This record gives sequence, C-alpha cells and structure tokens, in this order.
Amino acid sequence: MAKSKRGKDRFHFKKFDTIGAMDGHDDTEFLPECFVDNPGLLECLIDPARLERIVLGRTGAGKTALIEQLKSAEERVRVVEPENLSLQYLSNSPILLYLEEQKVHLELFYKLLWKHVFLVELLQMKFSSAGSLTDWINKQFPSKTERSANQYMEDWRGSFFSVMEKRVVEMEEKLVSKIAGEVGVNSELVRAKISGSDAMSETEKVTYHMKAQAVVSQLQIEQLNQIIESVAKDLFSKPTPRFYLVLDKLDEHWADNRFRYQLVRTLIDTIREFSQKFKSVKIVIAIREDLLQAVFKYAKREGLQEQKYTSFYLKLNWSQRDLMQVLEKRLRRLCQKKGFSRDHPIKDLFPDRINAEPFSNYFIRRTLFTPRDVVDFFNRCIKHAEGKEKIGPQIVRTAEGEYSTARLIALYEEWASVYPNLKSATSLLKAMPKSFTLESLAQDRIEALGVTLERPEESDDISRLLSKYYEGGCSIGDVRRDIAHIFYKVGMLGFKMDNFQSTVWSFRESTYVAPQEIVSLTKCEICPAFFRSLGVNPGSSSGGNQMDGSEGEEAGI
Repeated sequence: MAKSKRGKDRFHFKKFDTIGAMDGHDDTEFLPECFVDNPGLLECLIDPARLERIVLGRTGAGKTALIEQLKSAEERVRVVEPENLSLQYLSNSPILLYLEEQKVHLELFYKLLWKHVFLVELLQMKFSSAGSLTDWINKQFPSKTERSANQYMEDWRGSFFSVMEKRVVEMEEKLVSKIAGEVGVNSELVRAKISGSDAMSETEKVTYHMKAQAVVSQLQIEQLNQIIESVAKDLFSKPTPRFYLVLDKLDEHWADNRFRYQLVRTLIDTIREFSQKFKSVKIVIAIREDLLQAVFKYAKREGLQEQKYTSFYLKLNWSQRDLMQVLEKRLRRLCQKKGFSRDHPIKDLFPDRINAEPFSNYFIRRTLFTPRDVVDFFNRCIKHAEGKEKIGPQIVRTAEGEYSTARLIALYEEWASVYPNLKSATSLLKAMPKSFTLESLAQDRIEALGVTLERPEESDDISRLLSKYYEGGCSIGDVRRDIAHIFYKVGMLGFKMDNFQSTVWSFRESTYVAPQEIVSLTKCEICPAFFRSLGVNPGSSSGGNQMDGSEGEEAGI
C-alpha cells in the first residue's frame, strides 16, 4: 500500500469518509476534480449550433453535474430558477384555475410568459443598465415605423430591470385587466366573480369564457415575436460571444402538476423556437425522464408528436467503464484528501471478485447505471468499513441490503407523478425468481392487487388497467404484459426478447421495447439493484439467462 505524506500510516477508511454528495449542487468537494464527461456531452452542450439543449436523464444520471460544468466553462451563463419565477403564484391564481376549468386554451399565455422571461433575461445580460437598453429601444423601434413593437416595449419598459418574480405577477395582472376591459368591469370585480365571493350567473359564465378566450387569442404575441426577431438579428446574430440561459430543478414541486406540465411543454416549444433564431444563445433545461413522459401524457395537444423534439434531447446514458471511472476518480480524490499520493493503487481498496464475479460487474449491475447510484452504494460500503484498509466482499453485501431498500424507495418517489400505485404493484415481484417468463406472474396475485392499492383514488395506468380487467375489458395476459412494461419503463425489469439477444433495459438501451412486442413466453429479468429489497434469490431462475457471472468488459445487464 502507498504511504502517507505524514508518515508510514497505512490507508484506513473512516466512518465519515465519503466519495461525494448525492446531489450535484452539494458535491462541491468532489465534482470539480472528478467530473467524467460522458463522452463529449459537455462539448455538445456548449455549442450553440448543436440542437441538443434538453438534458434528459433519470434521477442521479448527472444532469446537474453537467450544468455545473457548463457554468464553470462559460462566462455568460444565467440560471433561471423556476421557484423564483412566482410560478406558484400562477398555479394558485383563481383566474387561471377558473380559465383552465372552463377549458380556455392558455397555451398562448404560457408561451408569451416564457418568451417574455427569456427576452428580458437576454436583454439584461446584453445591457448593463436601463439607460443603455432604452437607447437601443429608441433606436431600434422608432414610434412612427414600429408602432406595435414600440408599444410592447413601452408597456414593459419599467419592469425590464425589476426582479423576475415581479414580471411574472405583472403578466397575470395584465391578463386579468384585459379580460375586465373586454367584459366592461374593473379587475377587482373580475377576481371577485371568479373566486366566488360575488355570485356569477350562467349568462355571465358564458360571457367570461368567450371574452377570456378572445383576450388570450389576442395577446401581444405578434408584437413580441417582432421584437424577438429584431433582438436576435441585431444583438445575437454572430456566433460569439456566447450566452446561456439555464433552467434546472424543473423536477421539483414549484407549481401544481396541472400547471407544471403545461408550463414545461410550452417551455420546450419556446426553446425550440428560440433555437431557430438566436445564433449565439442557447437555452438549456435539465429534466428527468419521468417528468418528460408526464408532460407529453397529461399536457398533450392535438397533433403533438414527441418525435419532433428528440433532436433536442441530450440523453445521459452511462457504460460500466464510465461508471468505474467515476468510482476510481472519486476514490483517488478521497486518498488525496487523506494525504495519500496520486498513484495510490485504487484497485487495492475493493475486492477482485464477489461470488466468483469480477467486482466491477457485481457492483455496477446493482445500480441503475447512474453516477448517483455508484456514489450512494460505495458510500454505504465505506460506512461499514470503518478502520479497515479495504472493502471486503461481506462489507459490499451488507451495504447492498441498505442500498437496495433505499434505491427502491427512491424509484417510487421518482415515478410517483406518473405511477402513484407503483409501490403496490411491486408486490407482484416479491420473492420471484430473478428470471421468469411473463406467464409466471400469478393470476391470483394480480387479481388481489386491486384491493391492496395504497392510492386507489389515483387514476394512473395501473389502477385503470386493473379496473378494465375486473370489468371484462381485457384479459389476464393483457394485464401481465402492460404491468411488466411499466416495470420495464421504470427500470425494475429487463426483457430478453429471444435466446440470441442480450437482455434489454430501459436505462441502458436506445432501443425501446413496445408493449406489443411482449408475449407470454418473453423472459423477464429483475434488475439486480432490487434483489435484496424484493427478496429475490440471485441463484434462482425459471430458465437460463446471461445476467450472472459475466466475465466480459461489460456486465450482462
């Protein structure tokens, strides 16, 4: 073993040693020196000419870490925090709630909101003061030749250098004011009518609906588009200098889901529009896969095709080699912090094999192939290795039990907005063999599932599927297939489509397995990350598989 700079003390793990924090925002001690570019993603994200600007990945895939590296690499980066936009104010607005309930199409309003926010942020980055911005406005939009655009700039000039929250609140207030003007009353009466403090007749309801839809349809979108065209051409037409607007934390609960899905979908539309106009600007968002699925499911408009957006995705997928590099870099950083040299033999810190399987295969297969999983699992190993010089096989197994339970809970939380009844449905996999055919999912356990749903009031795909089965609308085979496909999407199951192919996992493959491809004899594999939490015997199987004992460079998973 290498020697310490402070003397001949040998390396020992201490109870509170770690190889980093779970969240990229908190990982300031390790991330800057241990970042692994997977592979060339940062270069792709930095280039404004590249379409990819929606950083997409599962929980812990490294979205925030990539954003942090962008902020470090580039000079002109501004972070737009959703919670600082007063979007919670919008989601609680009685006016917007009423308009949503009355099926008034608010898409234009949300797009106007995002365009306005981005325009103001870019102008703030370009101009150092309100005076210099005013000079540019007067030059660019003389009142006699550009009346509509000039009017828009005049309407909003006073808030261009105000705090972001104020601008969003003003957008809602202007919408209410316009509706009031159309109806012929003041804003306070409109709020009173809609909040219910002043009763509204049926005739008034029809009038308010018609007037509100007319107001939304006539929003200043044309004037704003004209300004955006001018700003893009006059201020951001050259490739350099480069400007970045970054939105992270979209996964957090900064607004009611019903509004959040609409806001995120119109945000994606707006980013797509801006990418076509601004040569030196890149608007980047980081978003979890489960949230994106929910957006396209619950905020889908007629004619919307998700395929049109895939060119903008920057997907974070990790190989076993990449993840072992993450582990080794962080272990090397830990050794340096403890006073050991750079050439400390990292591989001496963990066992060569576990259960006759190479350590790298065993360890990485028990993750969902994300850096966060690697950090979490190994930190738990360190906790049980206090005072020891290396991590032994038994320590890994002990830590695995804790990690597996925590990982399953995290999976439920990650997918709660899409599958609130996932936890109940997981009972179907308890104590199952690690490998089984679809028809092995017992019918009596499926039929009993409907009465054990923890959240039966939630109308998700699982509860709807069971209701359809109980009512005779589908067969037990349909239920098996669709529930197995849900398990596949969230990462609990993989599918072996035939004897000549490797098992396919949603968190590893670019190829997507559609429900229609799954048949009763399709081989299902439980992800090793959940063996311990589901009570799965790693040695049990209803047939051969390629998941255990892989000696190759990449594990079978």
